[in-house]
Amino acid sequence: MRLLVVFVCVAVFTVPAVAAGHATASITLPSTDDVIDTNAFNAAHLYGEPFGIYSAYWTADDFIASSDVEISKLTYWVVTSAAPPTSVDIVFWDDGAPGPGTELASYSVSGSDLSLTITGITVSGYPVYILEASLPTGDYFFAFGGLTYWTAVQRSTGGDLFAVMDDQVRNEECYRITSSGGPWVAGSTVGSNPPTDMFRIIEGQAASAFQESSWGAIKAGF
Repeated sequence: MRLLVVFVCVAVFTVPAVAAGHATASITLPSTDDVIDTNAFNAAHLYGEPFGIYSAYWTADDFIASSDVEISKLTYWVVTSAAPPTSVDIVFWDDGAPGPGTELASYSVSGSDLSLTITGITVSGYPVYILEASLPTGDYFFAFGGLTYWTAVQRSTGGDLFAVMDDQVRNEECYRITSSGGPWVAGSTVGSNPPTDMFRIIEGQAASAFQESSWGAIKAGF
């Protein structure tokens, strides 16, 4: 079954370690069975300045599921001037209207659940990776249909990491954190950046009300 979720983006403070640039070459998308949201990389809509997703800097998207779903996997397009990460954190929030509100669930993803694949694309001379993060089996994130959630990926330790951005905005624009501890701000309010979105895919499966797999998701229903 294919499910449709409307997605919006939240990004974090832009860090100038990777300069603006353009993408080259073509890529093969990751295989998927149950796509909840898809905004795969498109070089025609590349915004040349990637945003930091490490240390104090976060990048997150908001989305609304059209029906109850369990999210099992997230895919991002990223660049780094350091070695690829061996661990990332995936976080979900409820809606703060605007931006992320209360944290609902956090996952540390590493080992066989984390995959980074060279795409053959470069941005500012740095290789673009497809980052695929699978959530633990039996502990997927449950999202109630019709509610707004926000989600983010961040490098857990060591080095930098940057999210490759889309200059086309679907629904709300990205939000960012400009310093440790927040607050979340609209991306276009920081520097001279225009509104942007993220290249990202979210996968999962249909779920019933009896399949709530995280306490954070259950709280979001109240």
